[in-house]
Amino acid sequence: MILTTLKQKMLEGSNDDRRSERGNALFLILIAVALFAALSYAITQSVSGGGTGSDQEQNRLDTATLTQFPVAVSTALTRMSLQGADLTTIDFDPNDGTAADDLFGNDGVGVDGGLNLKPPPVSLQDGDTVAWTINASNIVTGVGTGAADVVMFLDGLPLTTCQLLNEELAGATAGAAPPVVTTDFVDANGANVTTGLLTAGTTTPTDAGTTFVGEPTYCVQRTSANSSTYLFYYVVLPQ
Repeated sequence: MILTTLKQKMLEGSNDDRRSERGNALFLILIAVALFAALSYAITQSVSGGGTGSDQEQNRLDTATLTQFPVAVSTALTRMSLQGADLTTIDFDPNDGTAADDLFGNDGVGVDGGLNLKPPPVSLQDGDTVAWTINASNIVTGVGTGAADVVMFLDGLPLTTCQLLNEELAGATAGAAPPVVTTDFVDANGANVTTGLLTAGTTTPTDAGTTFVGEPTYCVQRTSANSSTYLFYYVVLPQ
C-alpha cells in the first residue's frame, strides 16, 4: 500500500514536471515568436521606409560626382595658364584635339589639358538632357577682378539637387529656395561643353538680393515666359 502510494506520487510529480517543462517550452516559443514578429516588422519598416533614405543617399552621391568634373576643369586650366597657355588660345571643343592648346585630349602640341569629357549623372535631369556648357560670357560679381569669368553651367536640374548643391557647396540652409535670377546668365545651356575658343562677354547676372554675390559656385532658378529651370554654375577660372 505504501509502495503503491509512493509510486503514484512519483508518477504525479513526474507528470507535473513534464507539464512544467511543456509550459516553459511553450513560454519560450511564444517569446521567440514575438521577437521574430518584432524583427520582421522592423525589417519591413526599414525596407518600406528605406526608399526615401536610399533616394536621398543616391542624390548626394550623384551631386558629389557632379562637382568633380568642374574641379578637374579648373585644375587643368590653372595648370595650363601656369605653363604659358593664354585663355584666348585654349580650345574648349571636346571634339577637336588638334589645336595648339587643347583642354580636352593630349596631342603633344602646345599645352594640353589632357581631359576627357565627363557627362553629368543621367539621374540628374528634370525632363531634359542635361549637358555641360562652358563660356566666358558672364561676370560673377565678387569673384575675380570684374572681367568675364570662365564658367561651367549645367541647366535643367531638379529642385532637390539644386538645393543640395547650395547646401553642400555654399552653406545654404537645407531646403532653402534657390535665388531667382533677374538678370540671367547668357549662353548657359547648349548641347556640348563649347565649340572652340571663348569670347569674353559683359553680362553681370543678378538676383533680387545678393545671394550669389561672391559665390564661385551656386545653383539658381531661371525663369521665362514658358519655363522655369534650375541652373548650376561653377567658376572654373576667375578673371
